Amino acid sequence: MDFGSGAGQRFMELKNKRNELVHFSSTWETVEVPGITISGLADTSVFEMLGEHSAIQALETAERFLAEIFRMRGIEEADIAGMLHSWTGQPPE
Repeated sequence: MDFGSGAGQRFMELKNKRNELVHFSSTWETVEVPGITISGLADTSVFEMLGEHSAIQALETAERFLAEIFRMRGIEEADIAGMLHSWTGQPPE
């Protein structure tokens, strides 16, 4: 699998974004409002970059990655939709 382009690259980008969301560490951000200071917060900028289509894009990335793995295993192109159905539950269109 080529992780520098195509489905492999998009999957690695998704994996890295997921890791930033799940395995964050506190950057000790500070928020100040009159009379209150809150210190020790985490940087949430990765979360804030997500949009309304992020979940759909993540699903499509995972499906394309699986399809590429099926191709590498020698699965015929006509059978890939059925294999995706078996793995994801998503019925073929």
